[in-house]
Formats: sequence, C-alpha cells, structure tokens
Amino acid sequence: MDTTKLAYVAEDFIAHNLQRGGILVAKSKFDELGADLLGHLEVSDGAEFCRIQCKGRSVRTGGAHVEIPIKYVTPAFILFLYVEADGGTGNLYCFFESDLKAWRKNPKGEYCLNIPKSSYVTQLSGNAFDPASVERIKEAIRKSTVAVEIRA
Repeated sequence: MDTTKLAYVAEDFIAHNLQRGGILVAKSKFDELGADLLGHLEVSDGAEFCRIQCKGRSVRTGGAHVEIPIKYVTPAFILFLYVEADGGTGNLYCFFESDLKAWRKNPKGEYCLNIPKSSYVTQLSGNAFDPASVERIKEAIRKSTVAVEIRA
C-alpha cells in the first residue's frame, strides 16, 4: 500500500503542532539519521537542534508497526507517530530516547513497535503529544550537541 499521502499529512500535522508549541521547524533536504524535520528554539550561529522523524501509520484495516534504526537514537532524536484510525481521525504520539530504547530490538538493528488496531490508544497513551511533550523537546534541544546529532 502506498503510504506517501499519509506521510505528508503526518509531517505537516507534526510541524504544525511543534510550531504552535514555540519550536521552529525546518524541513531538511536530506534524509540522514532520520532527520525528516529539524527543531530549533532560535536561529543563530551555533543554534542547537533536534532531529525529528515523522511516521504516519493507518490502523483502519488492521494493526501497523514502526521500525527505527538503533543508530538514529540519540538524546535529541524525537520520533513522532501519527496514527490514523477509522473515520479519518488521527492521534499524535511522541517518543524520546528512553522510550525508543525500551522497544523490542530486531536482528536488523532496529527498535520495533507494534501498533494493534484494537488497543493502540491505551498502549500509547503515555506518549500522547501534549504540552509536557513540547517542554521535553525544548529541553532536548537545549542539551543537544552537533557532534552527537550529526555524525559523518
């Protein structure tokens, strides 16, 4: 199934929510270490940032899953997951380094999350995007270092 449309919807919805929370969002023109978007608190020389990976998944016809390469996960890597359910409604979830490291690892070197259609709202409730998530993202940005976030 082509998920391109859902990926664009998810990325735009995520950027919108971040900007409403006071985080400046830049769209990267590269796909390195999961950096779909870059989040900043200011634009200046030496500004800190976080790498934001955007995932959109549909559970309309059944469960879904997400895989994140272990090498992507650093203190300033944030995963956003937009889950679309029946009726076209969507929920937004936010995962930080400690959340991702608690996921199951597969043999390909990825953290894996299964998203069951019937129970994902309950299962993911602790990661629902909210004002506390925005503050955690801002703190991750403040503590970030370029040397850790962009490795050659």
